[in-house]
Amino acid sequence: AEYWIINALTTVVLLVFEDWIDWFPLYYELKVVFFLLLVHPSVQGAALLYNSVMLPMLRMHEDSIDQALVHATISTGQLIAAAQKTSLRYVAAGGKVLLRKGLKTVLNSSLDSPSK
Repeated sequence: AEYWIINALTTVVLLVFEDWIDWFPLYYELKVVFFLLLVHPSVQGAALLYNSVMLPMLRMHEDSIDQALVHATISTGQLIAAAQKTSLRYVAAGGKVLLRKGLKTVLNSSLDSPSK
């Protein structure tokens, strides 16, 4: 799990800054070496970075992260509820129109067809 967290963080940072740093000599070679060190079993760079940098930072900001997650959960729930209400209104309105058109078609076809 540590590798994927460090990999994702590194990828995001590189996406933002790569245009400015890719002109450094040996940038791509150093990038390959960095990712190899992250996964190499004897170095375990990902675990080292996670335990020495990420974990202390996460622990320091744990309360604010938890609050942000609670806020995001509540906001998402409210957004989904509003979308459900809106879609149900559209479905109900569309159903009424279809029912009217269907009844009109049935009535017109029964009036037009001769009785036996």
